[in-house]
Amino acid sequence: MSSGSLDLLRLANERLTKFRQELEAGRAGERDRVPSPAELQSLARLMEQVRPVLKGNAGDPTLRAEVNAYTENLRQLRVLLEGLQSGLTARRDDLRAEWKRLQAAASWGGALKQIR
Repeated sequence: MSSGSLDLLRLANERLTKFRQELEAGRAGERDRVPSPAELQSLARLMEQVRPVLKGNAGDPTLRAEVNAYTENLRQLRVLLEGLQSGLTARRDDLRAEWKRLQAAASWGGALKQIR
């Protein structure tokens, strides 16, 4: 196993752990923290770099421990992102309903102006 592979996997685990903790902290606050597209793209690029490391050196206990931590990070992150998606979908639906209500009020106001 190369030191670079292990370092890359450790870096990925650190970034995933930090990202997950930030999302969890955001959920504990008043509003969910919504990750930016740039954050998600950066994590996706890192995960692509890690992919080849996951396939090799499965017998190395140090690497296996890091792979297990990586897998757990991804599992927990998936749960958080699914919850965030549900919350954002509900918020979107609320905003659509509010938009329709505002459009109806604006139409009513325009009709009232024409009558006067």
